[in-house]
Amino acid sequence: MKHITMIIFFIILSTKSIIASQDNATKDDIKLLIHQMDKRFESMQIQMDKRFEQMDKRFEQVDKRFEQVDKRFEQVDKRFDMIMYIMIAGFTIIMGYLLKERYLIKKEIEKELEPQLIRKADKNILDKVISIIEDMATKDKEIEELLKKHHLKLV
Repeated sequence: MKHITMIIFFIILSTKSIIASQDNATKDDIKLLIHQMDKRFESMQIQMDKRFEQMDKRFEQVDKRFEQVDKRFEQVDKRFDMIMYIMIAGFTIIMGYLLKERYLIKKEIEKELEPQLIRKADKNILDKVISIIEDMATKDKEIEELLKKHHLKLV
């Protein structure tokens, strides 16, 4: 824009100097000069239009590149979403498997320990029964004799 105004300014100055140097210039000469100036302006306008078209093309190319970059970002975003979903699913599967295994191991341990717990409970009950019988034996002579006969007297 700056260049165009400078060019126009110099053209106007040059035409004024030409007109001023030729005092006896005719109307035809002036029309010819104006016609030449019009042609110069038209050629400058055509050149400017071409430059603007080139700039528009460059901007379109830049816009296309930005669109391509946007598409790539969208693809990367979709991939991150997919990876996140896969990780959540994997975590859920692993947690489910661990909880199931914990439950099954607990059941197996209970099955293995159940007879031992029953035996221990039975032994405790038997010990209590024997202590009760021994207490009764101190009060009743027949029970004491039975315990001695079967060698169950601990006292």
